[in-house]
Amino acid sequence: MEEVVREGYSSALALYDRIKREEAVGSGFARKLKVSIGTIEGALRLYGEDEISIAFNGGKDATVILHLYRAVVANFVREEDARNQLSEQEKAERSRVASMYIVQEDEFPEVEEYVHETNKQYAIDASFLHTSFKEALIEFLSERPKIQAFVLGTRFDDPDGADLQHFSPSSRGWPKFMRINPILEWDYTDVWTFLRYFELPYCSLYDVGYTSLGKATRTRRNPALICKNGKYLPGYMLSDKCMERAGRVSHSEADHLQHPRRTAGVVLFSSEIERGVIEVDRVTTLTVLRDRGVRLKKLVFMAEELEDAAKEIADMSMSFDTVITGGLIRSRTEENTLRAVLLALRLPSLKEDDFESKLLTFPENVQKVLGKETIADETRLVMCNSSGPKVLDSLPKLMSQSPILANRICVQPKKKNRSPRRPPRPW
Repeated sequence: MEEVVREGYSSALALYDRIKREEAVGSGFARKLKVSIGTIEGALRLYGEDEISIAFNGGKDATVILHLYRAVVANFVREEDARNQLSEQEKAERSRVASMYIVQEDEFPEVEEYVHETNKQYAIDASFLHTSFKEALIEFLSERPKIQAFVLGTRFDDPDGADLQHFSPSSRGWPKFMRINPILEWDYTDVWTFLRYFELPYCSLYDVGYTSLGKATRTRRNPALICKNGKYLPGYMLSDKCMERAGRVSHSEADHLQHPRRTAGVVLFSSEIERGVIEVDRVTTLTVLRDRGVRLKKLVFMAEELEDAAKEIADMSMSFDTVITGGLIRSRTEENTLRAVLLALRLPSLKEDDFESKLLTFPENVQKVLGKETIADETRLVMCNSSGPKVLDSLPKLMSQSPILANRICVQPKKKNRSPRRPPRPW
């Protein structure tokens, strides 16, 4: 460990010296870099290195802060050594950076790996806390009562950055500490200019299309970086910095990514549709699907022309996750419905007269899904001779469970005796 600490001190000094030599990376950025270094140097004069910590979470901004801070701290210790002749061990120990890391259940493995490797590489004195940010601060400050300030990677274009200064006290109701914001004036381009110009390591996710990292379920690759071949450019190649957070998703979008609502098209058949006797409660149809996590995209009523019905089913199967079919009134629509489905899916036609028996034995190689009520085969077709709650409640499972993965499900309502004045509802 002592050797790692000494190497960390030496590399930090080398980085500081290079920053000072290379401040003319660009006229505008050189000024920002000088302000950032001056802000950290001012904080060290006020508090000293033993009263300051960073909050290193593996993101690009936090990575900038880590390297800026460790470089300035190393130079601060070097200047102290020039005055008081510190030992090599003292210089190395005093240059170690204190850090707080909040462990999240919903974290990218790449981020966790990068944080651990970085802490090890630079001998960071890190605390890993398994709680919320506010509770983590309370716990961290109780364990390290000397800490008075945090150096943070907040920028002016962050959601909470517009009202901050380079030195801003913590908000009311939070533990008392000073927020030091050395890169407040930086933008997205400045961050990547610094990391790439000084050849500093960063999380690998940024090389595969990510531009802003949050929780894994609420972060995706930036769509502005996708190429025609489906691959993504590195994050530093984002041309429009206003699109930095385009890969972040809202709570509702994240919930959809974790639990996507499957889309469905519904085809309802009746031999009497041309007579205009169909009465169907569309609201009930929508409610039944919605309550079971299915999004109805198209609802079609059809007569029993096989070819037309088969074409509609085939078209729906290409557009939606699921096609649900059924008969509406007293007739042999169930059998004709199945024939249309088989034709649409280009499966062998049903020739036997015993429809009810064949429904539970076709095709030959089947997998039982709901006991005797539903069967499925490797063609991804599901057939049910029941429309009861057990079948309906299992729709989401049927629509997502292998081998019933994608485009086709056929739900066949069972015939029921109803008054001729009112046709039965589809479910």
